[in-house]
Amino acid sequence: MTAANILARAACLAGLWSQTYPFFGAERRGAPVSASVRISKDRIRSKYIYIQPDVAIVLDHKLYNPVNIYQSVKEGGIVIINTPFKVVKSYKHKVFYINANEIARKLGLFFAGWSLVNMPMLGAFSKVTGLVGLEHVIQSVREYIHGELAELNVEAVKLAYNEVYEDE
Repeated sequence: MTAANILARAACLAGLWSQTYPFFGAERRGAPVSASVRISKDRIRSKYIYIQPDVAIVLDHKLYNPVNIYQSVKEGGIVIINTPFKVVKSYKHKVFYINANEIARKLGLFFAGWSLVNMPMLGAFSKVTGLVGLEHVIQSVREYIHGELAELNVEAVKLAYNEVYEDE
């Protein structure tokens, strides 16, 4: 949800409209959650979670299910996966990889034993989609997070922006 809020704010900073929608199952630390962000050049009037997105960001490769992801993302859409290795190829989508866990480990971004990979994934999103500029993501991170932690997260965003790569 933090990443969704920061991305929505970054979109506003870029002169776009945005909305966020959280989806929580069982509320406990480590439980799978999802959030949707809608970004548009025009005012957004819809008030529902979008079922078939243009982009999917998978924060944990252990939760990655290629059947569910590839069926839900629009044909020709983008899938960005946090993983140290390549996964099942899609012939209908552009698939990008980033080892956000390694970036979090390098920078010491952990909370309660969990790698904080959400900011690196926003850096990857910025590079891959071009919808929201890197400078807008960085400004949004600094508005949402403060002090030394903000600067570590900004560094994570920049590293991921430079390290994300496409499945070929």
